Amino acid sequence: MEFWDLVFKISYPIGWVLAVVALGRPRTPQGAAAWVISLICIPFITIPLFVLFGRTKFKGYTKSQKKVDKKIKGLSDQVSRVISARAKAPEGLEPLNLLVRDNLQPGFMSSNELTLLIDGKKTYQAILDAIHEAKDYILFQFYIFEPDETGRVFLDALKKKAAQGVRVYFLVDQVGSSLGFRLKRELRRAGIEVAQFTSSKSWDTKFQINFRNHRKVVVVDGQCAFVGGINISHKYVSDKALGHWRDTHLKIVGTSALAAQVSFVKDWYWSAEKFPELNWDCCPTEENGDTLLIHTGPADVGNVCLLSYVHLVNSAKKRILIATPYFVPPEALSHALCLAVLRGVDVQIILPTKTDNLILKKASTIYIEALLKSGIKFHYYQKGFMHQKTMLVDDCGSVGSVNMDNRSIFINFEIIAFSTLPNFVKDLESMFDRDIKDSKPISLEDFSKRPFLRKMLARVVNLFAPIL
Repeated sequence: MEFWDLVFKISYPIGWVLAVVALGRPRTPQGAAAWVISLICIPFITIPLFVLFGRTKFKGYTKSQKKVDKKIKGLSDQVSRVISARAKAPEGLEPLNLLVRDNLQPGFMSSNELTLLIDGKKTYQAILDAIHEAKDYILFQFYIFEPDETGRVFLDALKKKAAQGVRVYFLVDQVGSSLGFRLKRELRRAGIEVAQFTSSKSWDTKFQINFRNHRKVVVVDGQCAFVGGINISHKYVSDKALGHWRDTHLKIVGTSALAAQVSFVKDWYWSAEKFPELNWDCCPTEENGDTLLIHTGPADVGNVCLLSYVHLVNSAKKRILIATPYFVPPEALSHALCLAVLRGVDVQIILPTKTDNLILKKASTIYIEALLKSGIKFHYYQKGFMHQKTMLVDDCGSVGSVNMDNRSIFINFEIIAFSTLPNFVKDLESMFDRDIKDSKPISLEDFSKRPFLRKMLARVVNLFAPIL
């Protein structure tokens, strides 16, 4: 009993100190309030949680990129060559270009061909075809890579190209993917360079484990890139628990492939402390598609992810269509959506009926109910699990890895493609039409009929939404 008395006595002053620290690390005012209250009231429970999950800035990553600029002389020259090829932003989207410049990103670039890839089979085949055509190098990065029957197909393809002399860089997130010693040895013996993205690299980042590199990026020879919501796992083509896995990916051929390459190089240098020799010559296409590829994360100068989405929503005049597996939006984004409805914009959001995250689904009901009252239309997808992260705002579409929740927007490393290319917008429009037809409208009446205890549980879970 004396031990627990000591724990309680020590935890309260420590809780007060950490509460002050939490005030200086606000992701949102609500998040700071949640940490402060819990650290003061129940410090013996909250202190370890705050140590593990309370960081809002990714320590060391920005410093790593400064080392890249300083120690590798060619980086600034190469990236500047990419930036020199950028295009003028489409009307109304100029702030997006300004947002990325402070983070050494090219911004909008012209001369791109975009291909919308719907679901796992088409995406996997398109990536495999590009891998087979690689002549110089392949950059291969996923949050989740599972060496199952689907993963093995990719491993065999990558090993085959490595045997042909093509350089292969294989990068996965340490939390999302567990490669194991044998698999890493297998890849390295095949001539593939392997690295794992970890947030903890030194004593002062030992407890920095709340961050994830959620990006999915493939770049072939600096000319072709793939980004989107699909990882490498057999469940994306066959999931017995959740059914059909509805997801979307994007193939980019042209100058914006180099923007994806910039993102990969930053992550690779952090993970492997090496800078690969790559092609930085722009490869324009006949199709003049202005495309913006933004990579976002907790090391950004400013909150690029949130500001990008808020600006896009605020610019809407006709329609906003969103598909996301998790919907716990920051307050600024919720308000922007409500204001869009007041301007007469048609706002529709597709969510999954089935889910792989019950906590986030419970928390999302509070937001759905409030936004239904404002006139936003919600739909529950019926044909399996909706996992895509797509948006169509007027004539600007986006495909990426970002979920509409605090984790993706504030603390994950993510990547998003925006484009006004007419064929791409038309394909997105058709895709949303099909998905809405395969969905069931959500009515406010359905929410009002929920049992009292279920409503209360949702509100309790929602208290933690800012720190989820």
